[in-house]
Amino acid sequence: MYKKIDKKLSLLIILFIGVGALSIGLAAFSNTLNIKPTTTVSPSRDNYKLELSCAKDSLDECELAPTSDNPELVEKSSKAIIDNTGEDLLIKNLNFYFTEPGQSVTYTFYVRNIGKSKIYLKSYGQRNIEGYDKSIKCTAGEGTSQKLVDQLCNGAGNFTLTYYIGGSGATGGGIGKFEHSIFSNTTINNTRVFIRITYRETGVRVDGPVSIELGDYYAKFSTVPNA
Repeated sequence: MYKKIDKKLSLLIILFIGVGALSIGLAAFSNTLNIKPTTTVSPSRDNYKLELSCAKDSLDECELAPTSDNPELVEKSSKAIIDNTGEDLLIKNLNFYFTEPGQSVTYTFYVRNIGKSKIYLKSYGQRNIEGYDKSIKCTAGEGTSQKLVDQLCNGAGNFTLTYYIGGSGATGGGIGKFEHSIFSNTTINNTRVFIRITYRETGVRVDGPVSIELGDYYAKFSTVPNA
């Protein structure tokens, strides 16, 4: 009789051990099937690469010489400087030279998409001059009245400023700190950009040469199309 009880007890112990082992196995198996519902995608920064260039078909980071119908203006206006180091592409050192109304100076360059992603223009604008509370500063040349130069610089409508990127651009009669948003799906691929300032025929006439300094021009881009 005791042998039968020992035999049943042994079977029960074996059964408990088997059930326990099976439970552990199922738990282990269920752990291997545990799938987290969230996924993080980190696109490579190498796919998003834009650079300003002086040339359409090559990465030429030269300084930008302006163009004009008047060779003297080209000679005495500063070369613009390209800055590709930040999140926004910048054109710096925009300093123009004028002697009389009707003159204009233009800087032309290109935005090149050298990454794999399609890039869209989002906005562009002009900043205040560093250390100055305005985006334009006028300096009288030799023999020029500073009073007249101040009237020229502070008066509305003395200059026409044109910014143009590909198929999008803006022309205004005044100059000031601004940001212009783009609502068309303008893609960037060796896209021409120009900045032109015109001393309007109807502008205040000064009695000598004047230098015009503008704040940095910038452009913002994204991989997301505009609405």
